Amino acid sequence: MLRLAIIIVSHNTRDDLAGCLRSLAEGPPAVPHEIVVVDSGSIDGSVELVRREWPKVHVLEAPGNVGFACGCNLGVRASASDLVLLLNADTTVPPGAIDRLIAALEAHPDTAAVGPRLLDGAGRAELSYGAMSKKVGQ
Repeated sequence: MLRLAIIIVSHNTRDDLAGCLRSLAEGPPAVPHEIVVVDSGSIDGSVELVRREWPKVHVLEAPGNVGFACGCNLGVRASASDLVLLLNADTTVPPGAIDRLIAALEAHPDTAAVGPRLLDGAGRAELSYGAMSKKVGQ
């Protein structure tokens, strides 16, 4: 049985999506998992790229640009895993990061959700909650 579903919603993010999937392939989670890409009406070759380069990734083609929340819901419904990780297509996942998130969740059985510290391309912390008008440290 799969333990984790990694849901990635994509809309014309071919290059970012490739980087995300590459990072997951280079440092996969230790738990049995599946990756589901929900393509939201892309016309940039994203679907073809994923099917060619990552044939084990499940691709769902949404009927047009359905948005991130709807795309996540479609991906979750297509999964039967105990745990779900929602990723943006422009995410680069460092090796071991998902395993640490799962360990944090399992260490606190009364917790329903965990999230990582987000960093931008320069390694600066990014605000991932509340008002998004100002980055941390500005």
